[in-house]
Amino acid sequence: MVVWSQAIHPNCIFSLFPNTPDARKGGDSMPTPEKLLSLIEPIIEPIDAEIYDLEYTGGVLKVTLDREGGIDLETIAEATRRISREFDLLDPISSKYTLEVSSPGLERVLRTEDHWRRAMGSLVQVKLKRHAEGERRVDGEIRSIEEGVATLALDGGELLQVHLDDVDRAKTRLLWGPEARTSQSPSGGGKRGAANYQAGKKGAANSGAAQSEVGASPSNTPMAETKKSSTSDTSEVS
Repeated sequence: MVVWSQAIHPNCIFSLFPNTPDARKGGDSMPTPEKLLSLIEPIIEPIDAEIYDLEYTGGVLKVTLDREGGIDLETIAEATRRISREFDLLDPISSKYTLEVSSPGLERVLRTEDHWRRAMGSLVQVKLKRHAEGERRVDGEIRSIEEGVATLALDGGELLQVHLDDVDRAKTRLLWGPEARTSQSPSGGGKRGAANYQAGKKGAANSGAAQSEVGASPSNTPMAETKKSSTSDTSEVS
């Protein structure tokens, strides 16, 4: 995991722990994602970045940025400075919080249908929610997305339909080392006559799905601490 520090503005102090928020300002202790999106989008628009994902839980505001062709570390650092500066002025979050700004990483977390569409043709690891019947962990290639249902091609050629509402977590998967040289992609629609399995809906049949744990994803993130929020490099671990 890459960790480095950078001063964002004169009020910045280097620390992993947020300070007590300024009581003179007002804001929501738990603002909605929609509100945060509406605030951040115009902040990063001048640097040609777009929000890939945004999550605010447990006092941590995670902003994942991307752009066509990939986003560089310099842009991530500039976005961090801009968001931190504007949020100090706007104060949309009244309680102390940590700000994390990063790129999606080599292995991307898939949380929305748009994320799945962007990853079309990629290998993915999926963990289904506990209420889902059948295998809870599957590994395959995204073949299609239609009305909230993803079709995955498994290693054996079977086609597996996964309802996105039943996905607990999912991420793209890269092959490393000997596995990357010897493994064959399941693309091509599978073997003729291969069974089509359903996963994640009550009463649906599921058989022969590959099992794999969703693992960590590398990403580069500037780390710094403002008087109210800090930014730090993290890699998501299932």
